[in-house]
Amino acid sequence: MRTLIKTLFLFLIVGIVSTCAQTVPGPCNNVSYGAGVTCISGAGASSGGNGPGGSNVAVSSWTVNYSPHCSGIACSTHALILTAYFCYDGTTCSANNGLINMTVSTTGSYGTHNPEPCFVKSPHSPFILSGFVPPTGPIQTVEQAMWVCESAPSGMTSVSVNLPSASAFVLAPSVTEWTGLATSGNPWDVDAGYVGGTLVTQLTATTPATNYSNELIYTYQDNTGDEVMTPIAPCTQALQWWRGNMNNAYLAPNAGTAVSCSAKWSGTDGWYATIGAIKTAQSELKTIAPPSGLTTTVQ
Repeated sequence: MRTLIKTLFLFLIVGIVSTCAQTVPGPCNNVSYGAGVTCISGAGASSGGNGPGGSNVAVSSWTVNYSPHCSGIACSTHALILTAYFCYDGTTCSANNGLINMTVSTTGSYGTHNPEPCFVKSPHSPFILSGFVPPTGPIQTVEQAMWVCESAPSGMTSVSVNLPSASAFVLAPSVTEWTGLATSGNPWDVDAGYVGGTLVTQLTATTPATNYSNELIYTYQDNTGDEVMTPIAPCTQALQWWRGNMNNAYLAPNAGTAVSCSAKWSGTDGWYATIGAIKTAQSELKTIAPPSGLTTTVQ
C-alpha cells in the first residue's frame, strides 16, 4: 500500500509539473491575416481561481486592462473583438441558471462609458453552452458571448464585462485589437456555439454559410483541462492568455460556404466554443446572378 501511495503521489507531482510547465503563447503582434486585416495585440483576465488575477468567488463584473494602439481619429479604424464566459457556480461549473444579460463598459481618459455603446453582440450571443465534460466531475455549463467594437474609444485603458448581480464564477473576458475590419455599424454576419460531449484531443467549430466575402472568422474556445491549445491550419491564434483559453482566427476569402476553425492539445478534455463571421473593409455581399437562357411562353 505504501508503495502504491508513493507511486500515485509521484505520478500526481509529475502531472502537475508537466501542466505548469506548459508555455502559454502571447497575443498576436501586428500579424497580417490578408485582405488588409491585421491583428495588433490583445489581453485577457479571469475572476476565477483557475486563471490569473482573482479568486474563485461570485462577481458581478471583471476587467481587462488594455489600451488600444491608437489615439484620436486614428482609433476610428482600430476595432476591438471582445469575448467572455462565466460559470453559474464556483465548484464544478455544473449549474445552469438560464440566460443572464452581460453588458460592456470601458474606462479611460474620458471617464467611464457604462454601457460602452460601440460594442455590438454577435447575432445569437449570449450562448448557453451546456453538456461538455471535464476529465473528472460532472457535466459542465457556461454562458459565453462575443462583441465587436468597430472603432476603439480613444484613450481607453480598460474594458469590463458586467452582470446585473454577483452571479458569475470564473468570469473571463478577453479582447483583441484589429485594423481592416468594417465600419458599417453592423459588423456581424453569422455565428454558432458548440460543445464537446466526449473527452477528445481536438475541437472544431463551424459557421453557418457566410453571406460576405473576405470575412474574419473568429473563434473563442476553451478546454476543460486547461491544456495549451495549438491552432490547426488554416486558422491561427490571435490570443491565448491562459492555458486553453484561445481566440482563433482566419480570413475567409469566399462567401456562401460554412467555415471551420480547429485546435488541438496534448491530453483528452471536454471543450466549448463560439464562432462568428465578422465583416472586413473588403467584405462584399454575395449576390445571386439571375438565371439566363430563359424564354417566355404566352398561353
